[in-house]
Amino acid sequence: MCEEIRQIPISDIRPFGGDYGKSYFHMQQEKVEELADSIKSVGVLVPLIVRADASGKVKYELIAGKTRLTAAERVGLETVPCVIRQLDDDAALCLYGESNRYREDITITEKAFMVRYADEYAEKCKTDPRVRNAIFDESEERQLRRYIRLTYLSLGMRQLVDVRKVSIKAGCEISYLPLDVQDRIVYILSGEQTVLSLEAAEKIRSLYDRKYKPFGKTMNTKELSDIIYTMQPERSRKAHLTVDKGIIKMLPPEYQSKKAYEMLVENLLKNFSENF
Repeated sequence: MCEEIRQIPISDIRPFGGDYGKSYFHMQQEKVEELADSIKSVGVLVPLIVRADASGKVKYELIAGKTRLTAAERVGLETVPCVIRQLDDDAALCLYGESNRYREDITITEKAFMVRYADEYAEKCKTDPRVRNAIFDESEERQLRRYIRLTYLSLGMRQLVDVRKVSIKAGCEISYLPLDVQDRIVYILSGEQTVLSLEAAEKIRSLYDRKYKPFGKTMNTKELSDIIYTMQPERSRKAHLTVDKGIIKMLPPEYQSKKAYEMLVENLLKNFSENF
């Protein structure tokens, strides 16, 4: 069945997911610029998918095609080609999750907000595996709860989780603290060699709940620093290298997995040191 494609004004389309649709899902600016250049030449080739906006704020809610919409707006287009689908919240969520979960650059906290969407949209999302599987490959209830907790972190703390300077479990502990306390922790962790261990996060949360929360007080930076610095984990002997994706794509297919190219780099360094 061929779906009808309509030209819809960009001003009539809002991001998927309500108020935090814009704020919590990032786009690679390089991809936006690359697509904008293409749109200048040939226009938007793949239609966006929208549905009627139940909130009444605008006419349509975007389900798939955020990068295309942004690029089209950047080059000055007033309308974009769209397919309008009749979707209830479950179906819209499934399609949105399916269109985003295979992105190479999707972050931990973006996945977390996708799980939270499922939890907030409808009660049956909690028991419908079709919805959950389309968003995140997790079936354990405890793990899903952890991801939802990450959405209560401050922006700075979410960024630390995304770069894996703060673990998911430690992030969950910190999510129960007020945003001002979270931001103090972010400031402390701005030092390159400083990390937040799970033990430190648990101690900070326990101390806050016992000593500060009942009296409406907040934790100071010095007390937080003392806990974080005295509970630093042992340093790993492994170094972390960043390799440009373009270089990895130049390798033979058998070396393009993360484990394979890490072993390749390790062997090259060993050979170099032995022959230096």
